[in-house]
Amino acid sequence: MTDPITETAAPLASLFLSSMPNSSYLMPNGKQCIFVKGEYITTNEAEIAQLNLEVANNHPFISVDDGRRQVAAAGAEATMAAIRAAIEKQVRAEMAASVQAGNDGGNSEQAAVLGGITTSATLGTEDVQVSNSGASKLAALKTAGQ
Repeated sequence: MTDPITETAAPLASLFLSSMPNSSYLMPNGKQCIFVKGEYITTNEAEIAQLNLEVANNHPFISVDDGRRQVAAAGAEATMAAIRAAIEKQVRAEMAASVQAGNDGGNSEQAAVLGGITTSATLGTEDVQVSNSGASKLAALKTAGQ
């Protein structure tokens, strides 16, 4: 493979596959190799050696496809970035869909009825005043006791 811009050989990255679509493998040095959609692409020689060792030792989940053992590194990074962006977009959409339309954030009619209950709407206003008045009362008691 050649890079069309520089017309030099494009760097190659090793492709490892996992039978578990979204899984991870912990390297001996503590680095986590995350398989996204069952693929992990790396140019790191230490990672390649360790993962090849796992494949040679018949790791139950990690394998290689001899037809796709190496891929263009630049294309691989772009592909992984696109996959990550798609996953993040999906997660954000799921989070937005899970927000209840009637969530009032503590500004309900019941807050006035129940009285004295702190809500997210009152945090930082009444609570500060109460703590300040409590502090001033404590200071007054200390002064009166002297």
